[in-house]
Amino acid sequence: MEPSKIGKAEAEKLAALAKAGKTDEELAASMGWSRATLHARLADAPALLVSEIREAKAVADDRVQRSLFDRACGWSCDEERTLPDGRIVTVKRRYPPDTTACIFWLKNRRPKEWRDRQEIEHSGEVDFRAVLQAARARLQAAGGE
Repeated sequence: MEPSKIGKAEAEKLAALAKAGKTDEELAASMGWSRATLHARLADAPALLVSEIREAKAVADDRVQRSLFDRACGWSCDEERTLPDGRIVTVKRRYPPDTTACIFWLKNRRPKEWRDRQEIEHSGEVDFRAVLQAARARLQAAGGE
């Protein structure tokens, strides 16, 4: 095997790390490569291998997306608690919706409706002289100048 090629064992390791949410920098470091070397080797790798690594990254991304959604909407889970007498009981714990997660979700999923900056397109002309004259007239009528 040429040193510039990715072998089956390396591909499996990269896919497992990608599925665990590792970044390209972390993937490269785990192989003893630079990020540029990782990208160069992936560029020369068979499409199937690259596809497997992309799919593994998508699994991690989907998990985070689901967690963010749950956080935005609120969620509940069962927890075990130990009572003072030593008995273990299962209780349902409820986590309320998180406003920050809601905003983050909506800004990314519906950017036109939820972005901070609104863009307003102006068409036509503004007659600043008329605006200034009207303001002066109001000021004089109010006893000003």
